[in-house]
Formats: sequence, structure tokens, C-alpha cells
Amino acid sequence: GFTGTPLFEENGVKGKVNKKSEVINTTTKLFGPELHRYTIEEAIADGNVLGFHVDYINTGEFDSYDDLRDQIIKHQKLEHSELGDRDIERSVQGLSDLEVEREALEEGILIYQDQTHIPGVVTEILDGWEQFNGILTVAYKERVIAYYKEFKKQLAKRDEKINVAMTFSFGNENDPDNVASQTIAEMFTDYGAFTGLHFEAGNQMHGEDAYFEDLTERAKRGGSGRNQKNIDLIIVADQLLTGYDSKRLNTLYVDRFLALQGLIQAYSRTNRVFGSTKEFGTIINFQFPKITEEIVNTALEL
Repeated sequence: GFTGTPLFEENGVKGKVNKKSEVINTTTKLFGPELHRYTIEEAIADGNVLGFHVDYINTGEFDSYDDLRDQIIKHQKLEHSELGDRDIERSVQGLSDLEVEREALEEGILIYQDQTHIPGVVTEILDGWEQFNGILTVAYKERVIAYYKEFKKQLAKRDEKINVAMTFSFGNENDPDNVASQTIAEMFTDYGAFTGLHFEAGNQMHGEDAYFEDLTERAKRGGSGRNQKNIDLIIVADQLLTGYDSKRLNTLYVDRFLALQGLIQAYSRTNRVFGSTKEFGTIINFQFPKITEEIVNTALEL
């Protein structure tokens, strides 16, 4: 067996039970002892892949960690009147920034509301936009669509031209999570506006499958700076995060939870070598800066 992301006990995969009633949940249990190891650190040193530059962005859900501490203190004084105010203050002030984030999350203080968070993320992306291709991954298809609409809205106000496309699992007519045909028609119309191609929902030759095939191929050609019919940014939920290779893809924007092998696989979409102008794969995270940083470090260490 050969794998770029071996599974260990720490990955917590459920696995499958074999004929001997053994749980097969790691790469070693499936294939046997490791024959050879070539790590990502070695691949970077050899110039076979690029390293990662990872950013953690606060999109305005809190002003500072001191502000979060004050909110936690206020909340705990209301919820735990049996404790002395000074004891609560002393306890919270002693928390690290990571612990503050965890506590704020647990107490429902740090919440990412789509109504304010999505516009903030889109503004952040557009303000820092560069010519390399990018992928934005979010938690589910409804947010893919919400982000797509927000990009259209902000680009219209800015009078800027960036070719944005979205894709997701289209499902079938019996799928309760299916996307409205009007939304798909609008997506196809927008796509045709810059590509010159016509797609139609449900059409066997020129429908959803053909759209996805063209999108994934077109995204490898570089952005609209090279050709006005190219794609600059793709918004996805789970698609294109594994097995998709494009040397021109430079940035992965993340507004969702990723961890362990899923995180490494997604991040690795950006680290293909491509000339002297691409120094590293860029990852920009938009939720829980300190918690996400710890998750990233855990995945990289594993």
C-alpha cells in the first residue's frame, strides 16, 4: 500500500471488522509493518512540495482576548453567584488565549453568526486578493450558496471582476438536501457569462456532471489574469479537498472545522511546486484562531 496520509490510532477512525473479528482502523493493521517513510519535511527539503504559510484571522467576532476575558467574567458572575467575584476574576485572568477561546466557545460567548461572519470573510478575501487561484471551503452546501451570493453582492459594489464559481454535491430529485433548480440555473448562467458555455440542470450531456468536469479542469489554468474565461476562486463544501492537483492553486480559505488527515489532505491542495513566484501554499483560517492553530499543529505533528 502507498498513502500520503497514513492512519494511526490517534486519527480515531472507526475502521472495519475483518473475518477474524479484528478491528482494522490503521494503515499498519491493513497493510502490515511500514516499509519506508518519506515525510512532508523531507519532501519540502527536497523541493518536491512547498511548505505551508498558515494564517488565523479574527473577522471581528471579538475585539481582543482581554475583551473575551471580560465577557467570560461577566457571564460567570451571573451563572455562578456562589463564587466570589475576585475568585472568578483571578481564575479567568490566569487563562491563556487558547483557554479563553475554549471557555468562550463552551459558554456560548464566541459564536460565528452567518449574517455578520460571511460578509466579514468575503471582505477579508477580496481586500487581500492576489492573482493565484484559490479555494474557499465551508461546512455545508447552504453556506456554499450563501458565500457565493455574498461574493456577487460585494463584487458588484466594488465594481471589480473576479471569476467566482461554486460546486457541491447535486444529489437527485429525491434528495431532501437538494438545491433548488433556480439556484442551479443562476449558477450556470453566471458561469456561462465568463466562460461562454451553456449548461442546463438535468441535461445528460450539458448538465451538472459536465459543469463539474469543466470547472475542475478550468480551475487548473490559472486565474482571469491569464485568461478572462478562467476561474479565480471556487467555493466548495467537501469537493476538491482530496486528490485534486493544480500547480496554480495557491490559497485555501477555510471557514469550517478540519482536523488530522482531513486537514492535511485539504492543505496539501496548495503546496504543489510552480515556479519561483509561488513560495509556499497559503492557508487562511477564519474561525477560532487559537483553537484552530492547536488543531493544525496536532495534525502536522502526527
